[in-house]
Amino acid sequence: MCAGSADPEDVIPQPIGSPGTVLVIDDEESTGRMVRRHLRGWPVTQVFSIGAVTEELVARVAPLLVLLDLNLGDTSYPDPLRANPFQGSFALARRLRQQLPSLPIVIFSACSNPDNPFAAQLAGAGFLSKLDAAEGLGLLRRRLEEQR
Repeated sequence: MCAGSADPEDVIPQPIGSPGTVLVIDDEESTGRMVRRHLRGWPVTQVFSIGAVTEELVARVAPLLVLLDLNLGDTSYPDPLRANPFQGSFALARRLRQQLPSLPIVIFSACSNPDNPFAAQLAGAGFLSKLDAAEGLGLLRRRLEEQR
């Protein structure tokens, strides 16, 4: 795991909400394929930008889990994360947390910044390194199955 990243056991808050879909917010189609492969049997909806995540979309797909890429194409990070962790993907996580307090949100990243797990936690989300995706997604799948 990346330095400072969360233990996979801490990635997803409990309990998981009612059945719905896993919402993947990532600008790379390959991430959606990877999530579908590891969470086989669970419906996955992928959108490719923060701007696509509207209240209507969230209501329609009724996510039971959100996997949110940290570095989306429609985000920028002008401030250091510790100075302003509520920008871009972190701001979306915070907004979703306010809208749906029990919705598990995991920020997903290649983990280039050791402050990412800290900033994710401040935004009310877990953190998962894409470098540890197989292990982390395996744990998420087991947690989803336990809630079924």
